[in-house]
Amino acid sequence: MASFVAVRLVLMRSASWLGLVLMVFDFAIDYFSDDNFETWLKRCALRTDKYLMPHNKAKIYQNPEQQSSAYKDDVLKDMFNIDDEAQTNNNQANKDNTNGIGVDEALALIEQDLHKRVFLHV
Repeated sequence: MASFVAVRLVLMRSASWLGLVLMVFDFAIDYFSDDNFETWLKRCALRTDKYLMPHNKAKIYQNPEQQSSAYKDDVLKDMFNIDDEAQTNNNQANKDNTNGIGVDEALALIEQDLHKRVFLHV
């Protein structure tokens, strides 16, 4: 019985260490690998000279249309799940909204909120 408990304890400890090593390995991969936005920045007109090595020249966007389509597809759609249709529908919904407030009303509401929280002592 004691050997069973000892084996169980050794397995639990080794599993926890293995889990910790795998978690650190996963964080290292995420830290050192580029996401879609970083890749897009390296290939667009904002790139650094370091990315202009001969083996990277084919990956650089050749024209603004290619750059903007890559931004829409790779960055907006893949990373943030933003579609052009969703943006146009949202803009149309904002245009139809007649209950919007003006800048003066917004500032008055902010000032009223700050008075309630006793941030302004006027």
